[in-house]
Amino acid sequence: MKILAPAGNFESLKTAIYNGADEIYLGVNEFNARNNINGFTIDTLKEAVNFCHIYNARVFLAVNILFNNSELQSALDLVIKAYNIGVDAFIIQDLALAKSIKDNYPEIEIHASTQMGIHNLEGVKEIEKFGFSRVVLARETPLLEIKRIRENSNIEIEYFVHGALCVSFSGNCYLSSYLFNASGNRGRCKQLCRLPYTLTFNGKAVKKGYLLSAKDFNMINRLKDLKEAGVTSLKIEGRARRPYYVGLVTREYKKALLGLEVDKNQIDLAFNREFTEGYFNGNGKIISLIQNHIGIDAGKVEKVKLGKNFNEVFISSPIKLERKSVLKLTDNEREISTLTAYDLKDLGNNKYLVTTTQKVKEGLKVRLISSQLLEEYFLRKTLKRKIDINLSLIQDKPISATLSLNGKTARVLGEVLVVPKNRPVLKEDIENCFSKSEYFAPNIAYTDFDKVFIIKSALNEFRRNVYAKVKELLT
Repeated sequence: MKILAPAGNFESLKTAIYNGADEIYLGVNEFNARNNINGFTIDTLKEAVNFCHIYNARVFLAVNILFNNSELQSALDLVIKAYNIGVDAFIIQDLALAKSIKDNYPEIEIHASTQMGIHNLEGVKEIEKFGFSRVVLARETPLLEIKRIRENSNIEIEYFVHGALCVSFSGNCYLSSYLFNASGNRGRCKQLCRLPYTLTFNGKAVKKGYLLSAKDFNMINRLKDLKEAGVTSLKIEGRARRPYYVGLVTREYKKALLGLEVDKNQIDLAFNREFTEGYFNGNGKIISLIQNHIGIDAGKVEKVKLGKNFNEVFISSPIKLERKSVLKLTDNEREISTLTAYDLKDLGNNKYLVTTTQKVKEGLKVRLISSQLLEEYFLRKTLKRKIDINLSLIQDKPISATLSLNGKTARVLGEVLVVPKNRPVLKEDIENCFSKSEYFAPNIAYTDFDKVFIIKSALNEFRRNVYAKVKELLT
């Protein structure tokens, strides 16, 4: 199985790739179901695609809204431009657009969006007629139906495994459209399900709170079931989430696929409204009492000392807290306040002191909802792709590099090598020079290595030309 990660911007894209994503999905302009974020433009898409291809990751463009008749040609033009840029596949909801692509450009790969609400074999059989090679199943699809689809179809199956869960059926919530003319199938959902409501009966309030707010999807414990059911790709929701979230969740799911130990505490800390497996085993309890991130248990307020300007809050915590940690204080599951521990003091024995201007009372529960150090780690992390380079250094001949990538072979020539007057070029010089790359970690082998000389500027120019050819072969 592959990991398909979201990218709402370039930082998220890089973080996903560095943490093991095999596939990336993103959107441009207004023609996608997340047009409320500053994502990519057709002008920045080329750079994003090339970056992913350097790391051998595929790129899927979400063109997954429903179109008006007057927009269809523009949507088709976007698909054609993006395909020529190098996008590997397109996530489509609108059947008219799908038919136009199939009839005119059958070589373009299209995937059926989860917004289509495909949740059974019968639906899969219908979309196969339109040329879809992969289906993004509705989150409501249970395990037994996934198996039925796999056993009776050759279509690739993509399944959401983590992130936000719609309280309605995938692609079929019309509340935002009805009240505000902001359709979720046009990428404009107001997420009214996240607001507090009052349920009344015979004029009396029966229940108050976040009655429609769904928990978050978390399938980290069901990957074996998904693999056995025939799922091709595990999709992480979150194009509107921070790069830190994308990187952390991608990393933990990749670890799970590799059979490594998963840090479930960090998954909780990344973002959760409580977790659920949804309807995977049939009807599930998906409604949460909250509508926002609750993080992880971080103890309670033991004592408060009121001051003239600042109050001292003493916290006991089962986990290690760090400066700049963001803490949420709750009382009987009700959020009281949120504070950032800029001046956190470790008092020892799992005791901490925080000063704040907020009014805080003893006994409040404390939850850690953000770790500044952890976020900074994911933003700093990089990964270089390993590349085999075979060099030849022969007197009176150009320095040369032979590359074999993606089934293609290429040779790059540099300056003619001469007899050294003093110190010859060493392997250490070559390897230090080639280590200067943002993307590549070279594994250098030598066919020939005479005692020769090349000036530093010429060697640098040769390195740049070699890496330019590497990028060309990969992208």
